[in-house]
Amino acid sequence: MITNIARALDRSAFNESNDPNKQQELQRRRKKAMTAARAYVADWEAKDDDDERMEELVRRYPHYYKDIRHLRFLDIYQVCALWEVPDHSGAIQHAIKKLIVSGGRTAGKTRDTDISEAMFTIQRYIEMTRLIPDFLQHDYGFDLINFITEQTVFSEQTFGPGTREVGVCNHIRKELEEIRESLEADKVHEWVDVILLSLDGAWRSGASPLEIAQALRAKLDRNKRRTWPDWRQHSEDQPIEHVKTDE
Repeated sequence: MITNIARALDRSAFNESNDPNKQQELQRRRKKAMTAARAYVADWEAKDDDDERMEELVRRYPHYYKDIRHLRFLDIYQVCALWEVPDHSGAIQHAIKKLIVSGGRTAGKTRDTDISEAMFTIQRYIEMTRLIPDFLQHDYGFDLINFITEQTVFSEQTFGPGTREVGVCNHIRKELEEIRESLEADKVHEWVDVILLSLDGAWRSGASPLEIAQALRAKLDRNKRRTWPDWRQHSEDQPIEHVKTDE
């Protein structure tokens, strides 16, 4: 490359003249071009060395690196999924999210607030492991937090990012109509479609897998505290709503 630049300069109009000033200008430009070319080549060679060093690091410490060439985008939940964060409670994933985007989330919290809440979450996780010694190793059969994380990664890769609120609601309406029109006695798969779409809408609203799970727990607890009318006095075709006065 450097030789080609020198040859090109030698063929320039400056080289056809015997004017000392032009010859001097040619030498100045040639020296400048050669310096720039050497710097370019050096940077390129350094890049090759960096790639080789990175490949060596990947070979030595494969647990620190993941191949993400199949991904167009990468979010925090995908990071947790790729590294298979062992957390049945979702607390560690929740803390990671707060630390990585501290002060930059839509909730409007400051960086210090997010970091403080992450520390509190980790401390709570440590307390739980002390209360339940086998908390990290115990197989609970089904891990809701990890399931929602996996669903989030799949959904974003397959259907793209964004809230998609109108599209998700329309899809839920379509699935509900299919449930009503289905003649099959076992409709669990159709109802699962609605559940997955609801989870899709929940994470797209900005909630983390842990926050979705917490909201499910809180909603059930709240419903259990509410006063409900006698179901025997309602038709199966009517919705049964709680007594509004007990809020």
